[in-house]
Amino acid sequence: PSAKTQLVGVMEDDHRTAQARYILGIAYMLNMGVCGIVLVAIGSNLDILAANCHTNTTKIGTVFIARGCGAIFGAVASA
Repeated sequence: PSAKTQLVGVMEDDHRTAQARYILGIAYMLNMGVCGIVLVAIGSNLDILAANCHTNTTKIGTVFIARGCGAIFGAVASA
């Protein structure tokens, strides 16, 4: 194969890789949006959740802190 044919093949691979990264980025953003909506829904019902678990909102809130720390750790570990 000529150098031009090889260059075209590399450009096609780069385009496919860029397209895959773009799609994965969009999927990641949508996923994080859904997670945010779920956390807001749970957070707005924190008093009810605490009452049903026979505890207070401070103790239930530590679950959210642990989840946030886990998300940060996971993002750093996968980078």
